[in-house]
Amino acid sequence: MKTIIYKTKNQKHPFLIAVFLFLAFCSGLNPAVAQKGALSANLINLEATAAEVFRYQLELRQQREGSTTYDLSADLPAGWQANFTAQGSAVRAVQVNNKDPYPISLEIYPSPTVKAGTYPIRILALAGHDSLAVELQAVVKGNYKVSLSTPDSRLNETLVAGGTKTIKLLLKNEGSLDLKDIDLSSKLPSNWETQISPAKVEALRPGAAQEVTVSLKTPEKTIVGDYMATFEAKNAQVNEDTDIRITVKASLLSGWLGILAILIALTLVYLLIKKYGRR
Repeated sequence: MKTIIYKTKNQKHPFLIAVFLFLAFCSGLNPAVAQKGALSANLINLEATAAEVFRYQLELRQQREGSTTYDLSADLPAGWQANFTAQGSAVRAVQVNNKDPYPISLEIYPSPTVKAGTYPIRILALAGHDSLAVELQAVVKGNYKVSLSTPDSRLNETLVAGGTKTIKLLLKNEGSLDLKDIDLSSKLPSNWETQISPAKVEALRPGAAQEVTVSLKTPEKTIVGDYMATFEAKNAQVNEDTDIRITVKASLLSGWLGILAILIALTLVYLLIKKYGRR
């Protein structure tokens, strides 16, 4: 009889332990579940052009007592970049010391060749068994791009001192969004004059081009040589410039005056030699 009672008591221990673990798991006493934190963003969907930066504000919360270090990473489309910033410094991991929300700034840089569309971004914060994630979206609505050159891409011109030269420029919308209010201006050597027509392009659709006429005039006493003229196209979204080398030559009248001066000098020398002879 004693032998039977002993076996019964030992068989109850594994059963009681299993029941205890099951109840502990169901009641939330499992350590991995109880210590799970949260990662969130105030805005999960942002829209911008391909040349702009997508900026998100994240909040990281933990449920553990004491400090926890989370490694930060981002699953991005090919060619994109992500920068995390906390307390004013670039970071790849943060240490959270309490259960208060920990703010993290996130900057996403799209690829230079990105096309318009909606791109998913997954942000991860990992600390041991605590794996936190937040799903974001970046909506690329297109890009702004403009080019400014001459119709035949020739970037040098010749001009006579004191003369005027007409130069043709070609302004083209190379992006996928409309461009508006594009101002055209120039940077020239001192005392040079220019007139640009049109000086402002009201609108330019993607793929469209606008011919621009530049009338350039140099001062009479411009020294012969090479000069640089810079022309710029600018609005709130784009800023493009092109340099054209201007070679200034002497005018025909100046040439003849130079020859005449030389002849006069030679004549004077001849007359002086003839009058006083060689000594």
